[in-house]
Amino acid sequence: MSVVVRGCKGGIDIINEFLQKARAHAREVGQNNLRIAGEKGIRFYMGRLLISDGLQELGYSDKSIVLQECLSRYKSGDYGKQPKEDIEINEKAIASGYGDVMGEYIIDGHRIWIKTDLNENTTTTIFLPEEW
Repeated sequence: MSVVVRGCKGGIDIINEFLQKARAHAREVGQNNLRIAGEKGIRFYMGRLLISDGLQELGYSDKSIVLQECLSRYKSGDYGKQPKEDIEINEKAIASGYGDVMGEYIIDGHRIWIKTDLNENTTTTIFLPEEW
């Protein structure tokens, strides 16, 4: 993708150079995440797991069986109540090793989201939608 900036001839080159570097960085980070997933024999690298304050206040932790069940579904590609378009976005992010992966589940009457930020500091967070 090229960006066209009218009336700023030198600026076009600077913006295009920036975009090229950003894309190269994303590919490099993605390849690293794919390498880690391959080494661990997993579908995708989830990084560090965080449980939100809201879920902790409701009594959940990373040891909660119901959260572990949701994580198991999530890891296997069952993203819960996600529309087809979002599932496609998830799969593209997993294939490239870079981007966001989201899942939505209902536990004990509470809607929760699981989100993995596939980037240089990959983190998976389980949280309540109102904490977004």
